[in-house]
Amino acid sequence: MAAYQVAICHITNPTPEMKTYAATSAEIVANMGGSYLVRGPAAEIKEGDFLKGKVVLITSFPTMDQMKAFWASEEYNAIKHLRDGTGTYDVAIYEG
Repeated sequence: MAAYQVAICHITNPTPEMKTYAATSAEIVANMGGSYLVRGPAAEIKEGDFLKGKVVLITSFPTMDQMKAFWASEEYNAIKHLRDGTGTYDVAIYEG
């Protein structure tokens, strides 16, 4: 069964390190069998204010085990700190 990660990010301090994090994490996702369904700000806000100014990522992996392996991987954990101090990140994983 597929697994999905939903991340709602409010970037308040974009840094060069954050750009490195974004590019490298995308490579790690792809190398581990995942793909992005959505990656960026909304094209249009239809209702409410919560998503205004936010970046949303929806990442898909074929299985929950692959999703968990991504989160536990040495590669991801070696770069995760690059986003420290750049904003607020709310992340959850869901079974599909």
